[in-house]
Amino acid sequence: MQHGMRFRRADAGAKANDRFWHEIEGMPLDEVRRIQEERLVEQMAYLKANSPFYQDKFAAAGIDFDEIRTIEDLQRLPFTYKTEIRESLSAEPPFGRHRAAPVEDIIQMQASSGTTGSPSYVALTESDAEMWHEMTARCFFANGVRPGDMVLHAFSLAKGFVGGIPVMQGLQYMGSIDVPVGADGGADRLLRACADTRPRCVVGAPNFVIHLAEKAEEVLGVPASRLGVERVVVGGEPGGGIPAIRAKIEKLWGAKCTEMLGGTRPGRDLLGRV
Repeated sequence: MQHGMRFRRADAGAKANDRFWHEIEGMPLDEVRRIQEERLVEQMAYLKANSPFYQDKFAAAGIDFDEIRTIEDLQRLPFTYKTEIRESLSAEPPFGRHRAAPVEDIIQMQASSGTTGSPSYVALTESDAEMWHEMTARCFFANGVRPGDMVLHAFSLAKGFVGGIPVMQGLQYMGSIDVPVGADGGADRLLRACADTRPRCVVGAPNFVIHLAEKAEEVLGVPASRLGVERVVVGGEPGGGIPAIRAKIEKLWGAKCTEMLGGTRPGRDLLGRV
């Protein structure tokens, strides 16, 4: 990664017609594997030097970090469960024993939505944040969002979770324009922003984008399918992967619906290098 974050990746606009956001997605599998195993060795060395959480966990399992060098070796590792992360967070709040970077290097806090309990608070260094933007861009690009697109933000922007500021930052980074109303602004304001800005894409939770579409006629006097939206990208809760719900969203909006997930998977300096 380059030093010093940018709001927008320098070559973002040139990627609009590319097949992939990042060339690794089209590389031969053996080349991908070679890169993965190089990164795996780096990650194990980083954890060995910086993560008391994983030092204890590997010791308890009788595993040496230096023994993990190939994809097959990953089968030897114990799972890390959500309960362990919660215990780690409780033991050393706010970021837990699994924080693997100095506090003075942390520039941003994010959190999970807390759907199944207390949120998981995530610490980001500058390199983490830039990597997060890069991975968010890859995700949205795969979902059909392109540089230059206007994107209506229908996730919450006020809860401090990954569907809020990190999504906005990722869209900026990839050269799209986030319309930053958020679910917190209410359905009426979101729909009026949709009519005013005519975004190509909408991002939000599946049940909420259904609610928005069902209110469009009442608020705007036209159905959501006439607002010009071409892509509805959903996440944050089950729905986008359920055929009946996906079909309902597509019918209401007259747009293709795709799903993203896994927004709080941490970056290099939280649990190690990626």
